[in-house]
Amino acid sequence: MHRPLAITDDQELLDDLLRVAAAAGVEMDVAHAAGHARPYWTQAPLVVVGGDLADALAAVAPPPRQNVLLVTRVHDDPDMWRRCVAVGAQAVLELPQEERLLVEELGELADPVTRSGTVLCVVGGSGGAGATVLSASLALTSSRTGARTLLVDADPVTSPLSSPEGPRPT
Repeated sequence: MHRPLAITDDQELLDDLLRVAAAAGVEMDVAHAAGHARPYWTQAPLVVVGGDLADALAAVAPPPRQNVLLVTRVHDDPDMWRRCVAVGAQAVLELPQEERLLVEELGELADPVTRSGTVLCVVGGSGGAGATVLSASLALTSSRTGARTLLVDADPVTSPLSSPEGPRPT
């Protein structure tokens, strides 16, 4: 999985960003110059641009993307919103007042939203057709690739819970 990207040459701001990232449980890649950020720009799940390099980044003209934040330690700078638009950021966060918002954004990366998965249904044409074996093989193969896997045998004939004597010992 790719890490979020911090683009800043301001050491105090970088220290704050790394501390906030640690609090959120994530590690960040760091670019100390706008040109160094280009290889990471499209792959990073979140880009945090320091106000110090916003104009330089805008001059490099990276492709538009989602999940860009402009972060500054300078309060009430009217020029910061122009920089925000220039880099395509969705918001300007002033530290330390808005640290909590940055922690939440980074925390979403550490604990991603559960995604829906693929549902596969195997139906046997008659008893002994091999549907249970095929299902178990598919689940095992899926699990070995690292996917979260759940196998449900809902066949009332082969299910151990369907026996009149109750569950069969395994």
